[in-house]
Amino acid sequence: MGYRSDVVIALTDSATRLIKTVIEHLPEGHEAHQLLKEDLGSFKDITPNNIANQLFDCDSKIHFDHVKWYEDYEDVSFFDEILESLDDQEWLFTRLGEESDDTEQRGNYWDSGVYIRRAIEW
Repeated sequence: MGYRSDVVIALTDSATRLIKTVIEHLPEGHEAHQLLKEDLGSFKDITPNNIANQLFDCDSKIHFDHVKWYEDYEDVSFFDEILESLDDQEWLFTRLGEESDDTEQRGNYWDSGVYIRRAIEW
């Protein structure tokens, strides 16, 4: 079954536009296309018409729930590499692993509204 994580990648308008454009030029069989089919966030809702409209706010979130996030996977390494190539003010990567102390945050887009909260509720 493997170790699973919840992942959210928050992107500014300009980062969303850039990543959408790069993804359009990936080969059809690239694993990033398959992973993006599992996106529960707003990234998938940004259309080419939205990208073409400079007045449209393309700020978005990519959200993967219960995903195998291994650095040696083609889709994961694609996202890691493209994020690292951007100014870290343009994105915030957040990952919560299965273990309670397994959290990761990278990037500096703190106005994204994404934060970590662990709580016991009943």
